[in-house]
Amino acid sequence: MDINHALLWVQTGTLIAIVLTLVVYYRQLRTMQAASRGQHFLALVQFLQTEEVRSARRPVLIGLNKKDFSNWNELDCHMASTVCASDGNAGVLVRVGLVDFSMLESWGPSVKRCFEVCQPLIKEQQKIAGPKYWIDFEKLNDLFSQSE
Repeated sequence: MDINHALLWVQTGTLIAIVLTLVVYYRQLRTMQAASRGQHFLALVQFLQTEEVRSARRPVLIGLNKKDFSNWNELDCHMASTVCASDGNAGVLVRVGLVDFSMLESWGPSVKRCFEVCQPLIKEQQKIAGPKYWIDFEKLNDLFSQSE
């Protein structure tokens, strides 16, 4: 075997080793990304399960839905704002890919109902702050509506 053949075998072996290394690195990267999404999901769940957010969601779902928006008081608006902001934050995490939408599917009925109840407040705030105010809450609601 001459030097050219030996060199060809060494280069081929090196190329195979590089490809295998890249495959291993790619799989490690995918595993880290999945773990990262899991951590973001866990942080989101912890945030949405805080007493403040849960205390705000309860009256939105079982009280404000029966009350005309013109009769909402300051506390009603505060509770609805808390829900809009928290669900909007969830929408941001989905939009930027830190949380997979499929992880949130069981929340669909709650998000859609809260959006429906809070819509008058959202429209009022968008008149003041601009059309993108709480837009991620709206987009999250749209995702749930499309996934039915």
